[in-house]
Amino acid sequence: MENLIKDLRYGVRSFRKRPGFLVIAVSTLALGIGATTAMFTVVNSVLLRPLQFPEPDRLVLLIGVNPRQGITESNVSVPDIADWQKQSQSFEQIAAYISGGLFLSRGDETERVRGSGVSQDFFPLFKTNPISGRTFQAADTQEGTEPVVVISYSLWQRRFGGASDVVNSKIVLNGKPVSIVGIMPPGFNYPHDAEAWTALPLNGATERRDNRYVEVVTRLKPGASLSQAQAEMDTISQRLEQNFTETNTGWGVRLVELRESLVGRHHAGSLTSLRGEQRRDLREPPGSVHVEQVVVARGTENRRREPRAERPSQRVVGVTRCRLKGAQPDTLAREPRSNLRSGFA
Repeated sequence: MENLIKDLRYGVRSFRKRPGFLVIAVSTLALGIGATTAMFTVVNSVLLRPLQFPEPDRLVLLIGVNPRQGITESNVSVPDIADWQKQSQSFEQIAAYISGGLFLSRGDETERVRGSGVSQDFFPLFKTNPISGRTFQAADTQEGTEPVVVISYSLWQRRFGGASDVVNSKIVLNGKPVSIVGIMPPGFNYPHDAEAWTALPLNGATERRDNRYVEVVTRLKPGASLSQAQAEMDTISQRLEQNFTETNTGWGVRLVELRESLVGRHHAGSLTSLRGEQRRDLREPPGSVHVEQVVVARGTENRRREPRAERPSQRVVGVTRCRLKGAQPDTLAREPRSNLRSGFA
């Protein structure tokens, strides 16, 4: 305790002499700790903590590409999806969705919420059941049926106060009356932090093949690898290109794991490398290294200014020669001069 008090006194005296050094040290440490916290939050939420879906490693996105036109990421058409469902053997299910804003009205209040139109297979593909009510049935995607909506847990809590009678109640979406048929569990907000899902009717027979406006998510069959599925989709794309020259020339599909897409293709490699180095970074925040360098630089400066009676190593850490040696003053007094020189030379 006595040594701690001496250290504190020495630190206060040093900072009073050089307040600028205190500002630099504290600011650097604060920035380093903040950067480490942000980095850990991203790595933990994306790489360490599993996605809140059963068997998330089998979830894959199908992204349209056309190298001849320089298109590396595109939506796909409904007729192409219909052909993929018929010809592919690597997927359990294929679901389509579109995203956009919805204007939700209840009573006199209207707000814009993040919404998504999804096909009938969307929720079964994620193997996630609602906590109340149901998801979409085949009849919900038929034209002429009463429109329905599934809402997120967060929207249920925020807009409806967690009321138990929300299911089967009426709201207005984009000016049309809609019935709430289900509430999804906490944490389920795919895609794009969706708060409400509406039924998306798909008709490959009537849609135009060059009308690429939907996104696609799939689930691999057990035992099917991403590379095998990619090879199969390349073969199907070549077949469709031969059969539909006007609309499918040059078009193919790129398979991307859902986790990678959530990270972002430009940052996936960086976060993957961070995953391997996160423990070292958390043990030694980046700012601490810079503070150490400042302390060393300050010690070098003191070495030029101060007498040799007190070495820079003593002054930098703020201790006397006795404490650095680990002995009492009277012990040092009795030691031969040659030992003292060898201990501090």
